[in-house]
Parts: sequence; structure tokens; C-alpha cells
Amino acid sequence: MKTEFIYLLLMIFILPFTTNGQFAVIKGTITNEKSGNTLENVNLLETLSGIGTISNSTGEFRLMLNPGDAELLITLDGYKNVTKQIKLLNDTTINIQLQPQLNLKIRQKAGAQTGLANKTEKR
Repeated sequence: MKTEFIYLLLMIFILPFTTNGQFAVIKGTITNEKSGNTLENVNLLETLSGIGTISNSTGEFRLMLNPGDAELLITLDGYKNVTKQIKLLNDTTINIQLQPQLNLKIRQKAGAQTGLANKTEKR
């Protein structure tokens, strides 16, 4: 009788911890849209919860979140930011392609070098 009472108490205290706190996992790979190469160190932030991660050396990421609405902000210097709205019901796999963004300073520098080359050719 005493043993059954102890088991009952254990079940009452342990059961809420096993059923509460179910997570859903978002995982996937991030690649360059133009080349198809995987991208490492890409920042992923779920903006509603503030939980984030970064992609590994093979472009893969894994993020554990509570089920429900999720908004992912994906950023990497030199690439356009991407925002994804997701209804997270269970584990989900998404593959993300980032579009390279040509930096204005690089364009200006390339234009200046091209202009300099054109001036020397005219002489």
C-alpha cells in the first residue's frame, strides 16, 4: 500500500513535466541562390521569441521552438535579408536561398577603377 502511494505521488509530479514543454524543430540548409554553395555563419532569429542560431560549416541549422506562429529573420553580411512566416505545428524542414547583394562601396570602387582604366586608354 505504501509503495503504491509513492508511485502515485511520483506520477503526479513527473507527468506534468513530460507532457508540458513540447517543442518543434525547424531545420534546414542555407545556400547561395546564384552558386548553390552552402553558407556558414548565417544568423537565424525567431523574432517573436528572440531565440536564434547560426548555420554551421555545411550551411545546416537547427532551431527548437514552441509550436505556433514563427517569424524567421535570416541575415548574412553581403546578402539580402530574408523573412519567413511559418505556422509551426511539428518538426519542419526548410531550405533557404540567400541572394547576394552587391555592396555600394564595391560598385563605386569598381566604377572608379574602370573610369581610371578608360582615361589611360584614351591618351
